[in-house]
Formats: sequence, structure tokens, C-alpha cells
Amino acid sequence: VPVGFDSYFYAANSCGALGSPTSAYCYGANAPGVYLTGSGIGTAAFCAWKNLGSVAQIVYQSTICCRTPGR
Repeated sequence: VPVGFDSYFYAANSCGALGSPTSAYCYGANAPGVYLTGSGIGTAAFCAWKNLGSVAQIVYQSTICCRTPGR
């Protein structure tokens, strides 16, 4: 997450044909000055971040999937 970043990143949708995205997994506990400002499902799972620190930081995010019944 670059310094001054205040937006969101979409996670790669890895659910495939067997499921659909149900929520986003957002983790940035080791990133001082970085705050999670929201998450959800749009065209894919997303995490919104704000970096108030003085250096770029690493955050992690992915998609939580639910299997589609009958597949």
C-alpha cells in the first residue's frame, strides 16, 4: 500500500466455477500506519485501505468462497 493511499484493491476471485465470493479476507496487522476502512463484494471481493504512515506497507487480502449447491 503506497504512502498516502486511500482507496481499495480487488482481490483475485479464486472461487472458480464451483462457488461464489461471499466476503473478503483483509489482513494488515504488521503494517504500521495502515488502516482497513472497509471490505465487501462488488464485481469481486475488495479491501479498502488507508496508509497514513511514512513508508509503503504490505497488506494481504483474498476472497472467501461458498460452494454452490449441486456442484
